[in-house]
Amino acid sequence: MPPDASEALRQTLMQAYGFDKPLPLQFIHWLWRALHGDLGMSVATGRPVIDEVMTAVAYSLRLALLATAIGFVLGSLFGFVAGYFRNSVIDRLASVLSVFGVSVPHYWLGMLLVILCSVKFALLPATGGGR
Repeated sequence: MPPDASEALRQTLMQAYGFDKPLPLQFIHWLWRALHGDLGMSVATGRPVIDEVMTAVAYSLRLALLATAIGFVLGSLFGFVAGYFRNSVIDRLASVLSVFGVSVPHYWLGMLLVILCSVKFALLPATGGGR
C-alpha cells in the first residue's frame, strides 16, 4: 500500500485481508482456511498464495533434479577416474575435489557458481526462472 493512500483505501484493504480482527482470530481463520487448501491472496502480488507457492515449488524441483543429475554424473566420473588411476596424482586430485565438494557449504558454493557463471563469464542469467 502506498504511504499516501487514503484512509478509506487503508480500511478497505484491512477489512479485505482480515487485518481488522484480533490477532488470535486472524490466526484461527487462517489456519482453518489453510487446512482446506486456501492460503489466501498475496499482499504483494494479489495472486492466490497457493499459485505463488506452486510456481516456486516447480522451479525448486527442476533445480533439484538438475543438480542431482549433474552430481550423479560428476560423482560417477570422479569415482571411475580415481579407481582407474589408483594411487596416482589424478586419484589424489579426484579425492581432494570430492572432499572439497562435500565440505563446502552449499549456499557458499552456489553463490560462487552464480558469480563465476553469470557475472564473470556471462554464461547464464544470474536471476529468474523464465518469468
